[in-house]
Amino acid sequence: MAGTEPHPRGFRLGDATVNVRAQQILAAYGAAPQRWPLEERGTVLDALIQDSTIADAHRREAALDEVLAEAPSHLPSAALIARIRANAVPAMRQGWRATLSLLFSTPSVGFLRPVSALACAIVLGVLVGTLWAPTDDANAMAAEFVNLAFGHDFQAEPAFGSGLE
Repeated sequence: MAGTEPHPRGFRLGDATVNVRAQQILAAYGAAPQRWPLEERGTVLDALIQDSTIADAHRREAALDEVLAEAPSHLPSAALIARIRANAVPAMRQGWRATLSLLFSTPSVGFLRPVSALACAIVLGVLVGTLWAPTDDANAMAAEFVNLAFGHDFQAEPAFGSGLE
């Protein structure tokens, strides 16, 4: 019995869902069965025989396929190809630039930008702190900051004697 054959996705032939799927396949792939998905081809062919609306859709798609087959093929000019390539985004970017581009330029991942910026700042701070720290004296950096901030006060000669002489 053709009406009870199971569909690969669990539908039964004659079901409205199979008819909708058959129309979707016809609209997407055209009238030629060799272009249809292999696992659904038999079910669509059976639905084509049993349902007149699908047969009408198949005839319309066959007419459209004929019109498209008769259309002249157009070879694009070199200028058009160059313009398209210049405006195209590369499908695969390599290396760290691709990662940074993904993290900072994609608007669809809105929460990822501030999180990744904070992570980058933390990593950079840890690297600078560990690699730039003085190795011989732990207080040398503090003394350097004090000297930079208040050096002119400590290095200035007193106007009058300090009284410690």
